[in-house]
Amino acid sequence: MGKIVSKRGLAEILGCSDRWVGQLIADGLPAKSEGRKGSALQIDTERAIAWLVEREISKRIGDRTDDEDDGASAEDIDKRYKLAGARERELKVAKLKGELISTDAVAQATYALVVEVAQALEAMPGRMAGTLATESDPAAVREALLYEIRRIRTNLSAGFEALADSAEGVGADDAAADSPGMEVGGGASGTSEG
Repeated sequence: MGKIVSKRGLAEILGCSDRWVGQLIADGLPAKSEGRKGSALQIDTERAIAWLVEREISKRIGDRTDDEDDGASAEDIDKRYKLAGARERELKVAKLKGELISTDAVAQATYALVVEVAQALEAMPGRMAGTLATESDPAAVREALLYEIRRIRTNLSAGFEALADSAEGVGADDAAADSPGMEVGGGASGTSEG
């Protein structure tokens, strides 16, 4: 279970408007209400991010239905069947060569990285509060914040590179298991050294 936030809290985490989050909720993003009229929605960030990842994957892959054969001749259906069989064999060979990784593995690893980024961003105020509280120079505050943001971005990039490296030469089923948990926002200090 992730952190429970309001609609506005999720909007802040995602860097979007409350209105867009409202549209996502209307589209099916998991959210609970206490049942009282006017009560704030409660959104589990873990479930919300999983829903967003699944939604994006569905958008990109598309949802194919079996009804697409309606009106096709037997010859066309036979050609499509043979073509599908050939594609399936090509995919199996590519998978055996380690050239493919399953969408589930990618979604799982991406989800883990997104959660870690969200956690790193949420932890940033706590890591930086002491440093920033003593700093009166706006330029120094800006530099300290930029340093922390760049560190999080660099660690996220390293996480994606490690995911790609773990997928090379590894079967699709093993890639997700071998992909390490990436430290996106860790680090003992929130201070800027440069």
